[in-house]
Amino acid sequence: MSCKYQQLTSRFMDSLKITDEERLLDPRYDYCFCNTCCTKRGDRDYYRRGDPPETYFLPKDWRRFGVSLRLPEGISEGAVLESGHVCFYGPRSTNVESILKLGFRTPERNGTDAHSYDKMTSAGVDTKQIFMSPSIQYAVNDAYAPVLRYYDHETRKEYSCKLVFQLRVRPRSYKVGHITLQTGSIGRYIDDDHLMWSTTDMNAVVATGLLVKMT
Repeated sequence: MSCKYQQLTSRFMDSLKITDEERLLDPRYDYCFCNTCCTKRGDRDYYRRGDPPETYFLPKDWRRFGVSLRLPEGISEGAVLESGHVCFYGPRSTNVESILKLGFRTPERNGTDAHSYDKMTSAGVDTKQIFMSPSIQYAVNDAYAPVLRYYDHETRKEYSCKLVFQLRVRPRSYKVGHITLQTGSIGRYIDDDHLMWSTTDMNAVVATGLLVKMT
């Protein structure tokens, strides 16, 4: 039986009206990280995944909707899930469906500014690449993932909502750097110098889930 948070986030997802004729979502990989579900399972704050293993923060207070993997040619699902490092990417809501359908593209390749942010450009950062983080708290910064408003008729409440992609990225395909955006305390498990990952290799990045948080 699903918890109340799963039911609430499902109604929000329905409101986005994502066309699923191409089976963009895969319910087999749905997973709830709300406080109740995490406590029942005894989840930790962080885990290590990939080959070689890399640390990432568990996305507590989020709910994951599984997505159909858009795999690079010649790469198996097993290879991505067994060796890939877990990280998170905050999209603009207008780009969610295109990422589900096509995977990741740089702004030059798709003709949009999907991965370019004014604050980062003004700081002298090359934005023609994908920026990710092993911390969902950093990836969810408003510069990456703007807040969405949703009124739920069942609870009769308005919610602030965020969308973030959970990714697997190929080891040694990305650069690691210091955070460039101001944020609060993220945690003691990963140093600030290792919280921003970036890559220009779009074939190295595979979305494995679409995460939703509602407050």
